[in-house]
Amino acid sequence: MFSRIRQSLFVKLLAIFVLTGILLIVLLAMGLRWAAEEESQFHVQLMANVNQYIGYLISDIGNPPQQENIDQVAEKTGLKVFVYSKEAQYKSKNSGNTDVSNYDFHDIKSQPLAIAHYRGSSGAKMVVGHHTYIFIVNHRRLAGNSLLVLIVVSSVISIVIAFSYLLVRRLFRPIKALNQGFANAAAGNLGYEITPTSSDELGRLTHSFNDMTRELNALFSAKTQLLRDISHELRSPLTRIKLASEMLDDQRLKDSINEEVRILNELIEDILLSSRLQSGRIELYFSKFDLGDLLESIVRRNGNVIPGIELSLPQEPIYIDADIKRIRTALQNVIENALKYSMHQTRHVEIKLHGDSKIVCIDIIDYGQGIKVADQSRIFNAFTRLDPSRNHAIPGYGLGLNIAKNIIELHGGTISLESDGEQYTRFTVELPIVNE
Repeated sequence: MFSRIRQSLFVKLLAIFVLTGILLIVLLAMGLRWAAEEESQFHVQLMANVNQYIGYLISDIGNPPQQENIDQVAEKTGLKVFVYSKEAQYKSKNSGNTDVSNYDFHDIKSQPLAIAHYRGSSGAKMVVGHHTYIFIVNHRRLAGNSLLVLIVVSSVISIVIAFSYLLVRRLFRPIKALNQGFANAAAGNLGYEITPTSSDELGRLTHSFNDMTRELNALFSAKTQLLRDISHELRSPLTRIKLASEMLDDQRLKDSINEEVRILNELIEDILLSSRLQSGRIELYFSKFDLGDLLESIVRRNGNVIPGIELSLPQEPIYIDADIKRIRTALQNVIENALKYSMHQTRHVEIKLHGDSKIVCIDIIDYGQGIKVADQSRIFNAFTRLDPSRNHAIPGYGLGLNIAKNIIELHGGTISLESDGEQYTRFTVELPIVNE
């Protein structure tokens, strides 16, 4: 029980916040107490033997007072000195604009002394004979100490908060690793594992993530292997069916069987190619060629397919270094996909080739059904057909774009799409260019 509580992320966070709060309260209390003690000490020092001290000052000033003596006492002690009588009024040179009428003096019991405080200063008043002596002192030292207290307490509080932040950040460090892990898993890298760094809830979540990716990886591997095995096993019976159909007298039936066999053979080839591409077990044969010439040959091959193709090429040829057979397959798949989903439109499929010194771009634009935003993230997955219940008339098994994406990525390129979800769809293929 104690072990589970000690390993709980919630308990750790609660402990950090509680300790931080206690430390802040203690620091504030100590700071306030320090400031109060400084102020109390100042007043104690001010009041200790104050009568005797002021008596000395008055004797130095003289009775009757002398202006010269007043200035000397003020310069020596730093006090502001005021002397009032019916006959005359005196004040020290350092008194400035100080108005003693702002000070509300209160008599000290059993002493001929009155004390007042006003805006960070204190005053003492004593009456001797016909003269009233007032001494004003500013609390510069106390203000300086209070500022020091504020700086020290603020600094310590900042350190405590920073330390608490670092602790919380360290506790949540596995979340960053988990985000990276989920990003890898979403990209298809199911072999990615996260090293657990704690035994709390996040640590257990990390273990669960690793278990999940292992299971998914095993399931996908089993699925791929199953498709590969089935595809291999189907070849032999399909060959026998084709041979048997040649012995039929009915030509229409023979042609129908041969067409179905051809479609199944193409599906098997696509499954095997997709499997090899995903596992990386495919060899590429690189050569330099003009991408414009390749696009022209693909357009000629599909020239009679409705709604037709409009090809736009730059004036200068663009060369790439790639496996021409695989690039042809990838581009053919994307272009055939655009033609299939715009067969009921009158506007041509547009193919635009352009690029700069580093990247060549092929834009393939159709004005068919469009692809909804919710479906765009899975359009390149194997066996993905959008709204299959409405698309039985459109041939295909959802492998073409998956094969195209894998081929293009094997060449260091990218394929992306943009669609308004209704009619307009643009696939953009980017490949590294070869500079002459």
